[in-house]
Amino acid sequence: NIKYVGYFYPDKENMEDWSESDPLNSLTECQDWVNNMIDLYEISDENQYDYVCGKDCKKEDAYNQGVSYTCRSKVR
Repeated sequence: NIKYVGYFYPDKENMEDWSESDPLNSLTECQDWVNNMIDLYEISDENQYDYVCGKDCKKEDAYNQGVSYTCRSKVR
């Protein structure tokens, strides 16, 4: 089982545009990945973006959402 996968939405008004991280080992790694994405997209307004760190993930797209991983729960 994969521990964590991050999902980043650079514009929370457009939830169709998102990025999925590679598998991560901890919530801290996921939060670091999110911070890297904020820098990558050069986001200065914290109200602009949204993110989720999925926990207890496995490699499948169980709900046909176009993701590589399906996670049992979501944490921040």
